[in-house]
Amino acid sequence: MTFTIEGQLLGTLMNTLAEATSELARTRQALEQARESQLLNEDEACAYLKRDAETLRYYRTLGLDSFKKGQYRWYMKSEIDNWLASGKVTRKKKTKP
Repeated sequence: MTFTIEGQLLGTLMNTLAEATSELARTRQALEQARESQLLNEDEACAYLKRDAETLRYYRTLGLDSFKKGQYRWYMKSEIDNWLASGKVTRKKKTKP
């Protein structure tokens, strides 16, 4: 009878551990999605791109998405990454020949 109770407890413990592991994976995925859709203000976007505000404004003319709320302009980090991946520009500085 003792073995039966210990077996049941072990089974319950393993099920609980499996559920916790699954929940942790879902939480990590949600956190990654939140990071990708993180909003950046103009200063943060400049720092992320390693460019100044004038260059950031120029990038908007090349198709970089942003939106304005009140007096502030906002960028989604995932949109910046997608725009960079499109190949319009890169974050690498051009070297002079």
